[in-house]
Amino acid sequence: MTERIFVSFEDYYKPLDLWTEVWVYPKNDDGLAVFFTNISERKNIERKIAFETLKLETVFQYSPVAMALWRGPDFIFERLNFMYQRSFPDTPLLGRPLFDALPQLRGQSIEMRMREVFETGHPFAAKEVLVTFSLEPDGMMHDTYHDITCMRIFEPDGTPYGAYVHSIDVTEKVKARLDLEQAKIEAENANQTKSLFLANMSHEIRTPLAAILGFAELLRDTSITGEERDRFIQTIVRNSKSLTRIIDDILDLAKIESGMLETEEKERTSEVGCNAHLTKPLNTREFVATLEEELKKAASFSVYLDCASGAITSFFSMPPTYPRHAAHPKEDRHPYLQMQF
Repeated sequence: MTERIFVSFEDYYKPLDLWTEVWVYPKNDDGLAVFFTNISERKNIERKIAFETLKLETVFQYSPVAMALWRGPDFIFERLNFMYQRSFPDTPLLGRPLFDALPQLRGQSIEMRMREVFETGHPFAAKEVLVTFSLEPDGMMHDTYHDITCMRIFEPDGTPYGAYVHSIDVTEKVKARLDLEQAKIEAENANQTKSLFLANMSHEIRTPLAAILGFAELLRDTSITGEERDRFIQTIVRNSKSLTRIIDDILDLAKIESGMLETEEKERTSEVGCNAHLTKPLNTREFVATLEEELKKAASFSVYLDCASGAITSFFSMPPTYPRHAAHPKEDRHPYLQMQF
């Protein structure tokens, strides 16, 4: 006896926008029994579901933030989008347990938070969470900061299925803020130092000024001898020059802070027979940056600033074969740079 097998298929009739399910059964008289079922409503629902799924998949995959779906208490990667995988370009993640694929996350606060989410069902959301990991396997560890949202996913019967994470990398923003805070602290310290410097300078100014006023008052005494008058005048002149140097030093400090310190070109024969030049206006910041490569060869480096005496001295401990250079300013009152290589 020949086996009779039924056939079923779906067909779309475009003129009527009609979907049908067709069942064909063989009959004993070698005929066929054909049954048609209108499935247009079901197909329309399936089409809408497919469209909604496509929209969600598009949002998930092309979102500018990292997203992942984990399965089970081992947090096996079931889905992850492009942004999540881009954080670990050389590490395969899909289908692997999270803490096996990224063992550097073990022991960090994020592990404890995620396990709490899966065990308790309470979602976790926090900003600027510190996460330390390497971008490459066995690479250098980096501190990163993320705004993280993590929540548990349930089965249809209400049992835990896994967890979903949504993470925004805010490392650059946090580091910029930390740098700004550090710069603010340094600026405040600089202002305190400047205030202390000016307080000390006020004492230095008062000392020669008091001498000038005092000896000028003595000059009004008609009973003093000519020798005493000359001595008083010399004292006034000497203290006036001292006061001028102090005031000039204060003004030069402002030039140093702005990064510009004018010097003149000066040639000097070094101790080992080499000639050296310091050219034109000296931008101290650019000057130090230019010397950076040479300074890497130095055993030590120190800078000494003495505004009272008008000297800035930089010392570099270098091999004895290096020449010694010195640059002197246009006027003796200006600071000078002395470089010993």
